[in-house]
Amino acid sequence: MKEADENFSFMSKLYKTDPKEFERVSRVEIEDAISHARPELQNRLRGLQFRIDSTLSKYKNPQIRMGKMEQLLWEHGMNRLNEALHFIPLTTQKKTLAKVVSLFPKSK
Repeated sequence: MKEADENFSFMSKLYKTDPKEFERVSRVEIEDAISHARPELQNRLRGLQFRIDSTLSKYKNPQIRMGKMEQLLWEHGMNRLNEALHFIPLTTQKKTLAKVVSLFPKSK
């Protein structure tokens, strides 16, 4: 956690002092993360990053950019969930009936 905090502090300062260097470092970090993903996911991740970049490039206000980024991630996450749910065949979804258990044993 400490390393993440230090990285965030570094990137925050860099953004404020040298936005171009911030962009360069960000690109390197993003590419590093993508290149360490499973090979079959790398093209998809690059496509997602392209979509993020092209959407955010329209906005200069950091608050608006953050809102758009949140919206993109929410939509992407919900789409992935919907995709996953559509692949579950209905026949594998079993209904389990509840068993009634008496809390008080019958006295003899």
